[in-house]
Amino acid sequence: MTPGARIAAAIDILDDILTGTAAEKALTSWARRSRFAGSKDRAAVRNHVFDAVRNMRSYAEIGSGAWPATARAIMLGAVRSADLTEADLFNGVGHAPAVLQEHETEIGTVSENGAWNLPDDLIALLKTEVGATARDQALALGARAPVTLRANLAKTNRSDLQTLLAKDGIETSPNPLCDTALTVIGSERGLTAHRCFQDGLFEMQDAGSQALVSDLPVSADTRVLDYCAGYFGSDFSRFRSIPRTNSCRI
Repeated sequence: MTPGARIAAAIDILDDILTGTAAEKALTSWARRSRFAGSKDRAAVRNHVFDAVRNMRSYAEIGSGAWPATARAIMLGAVRSADLTEADLFNGVGHAPAVLQEHETEIGTVSENGAWNLPDDLIALLKTEVGATARDQALALGARAPVTLRANLAKTNRSDLQTLLAKDGIETSPNPLCDTALTVIGSERGLTAHRCFQDGLFEMQDAGSQALVSDLPVSADTRVLDYCAGYFGSDFSRFRSIPRTNSCRI
């Protein structure tokens, strides 16, 4: 797929999302009807879509000067925000979006609330709940979260896991929030296919979630019911409790 075709695909998916379809469902539907798209194409389109979802309000205002806006206007705002040349992507060549019409050529400005990329009622609530840091927290939500791994201490430790991953070119950095957390540096592609994941040595989990669990006052005989539990690897027989003495347990 050309860069323009990827933008067009993102517009189609956003059209579904704007009508109420969940983002993952819209992406899956597109992938099933677009068998021609390679893995790099699917990854690029997915990145476009979720970047637009996180920054939808500001992108809409940049693309059309108003909120709400069409999926086309949102992606136009995304292109402009990334300092890409819109004429190279909205050129109507092949499967790229159609050439911009005259009313689309004016670049909109982002309103004060638009920069938060949240509904007005949530902006007010956030200001009430967290005070002076509300804007910084809202802006942080517009960036993609880092991919963080949780070392399974029943089978390894963070240092050994980091060494094993490094041997296969997966660079990580110890996250200071929890002694089980490793933040991936660079590409995270192929992590679930890696032998360490298949062997149950790690799971993907946000560092903040790991830190919360590590602070729970549990002991060796404590039983924990996790309503949002994952499982290690592809073998469902591993979907079980693993007794541990460390407070950051599975």
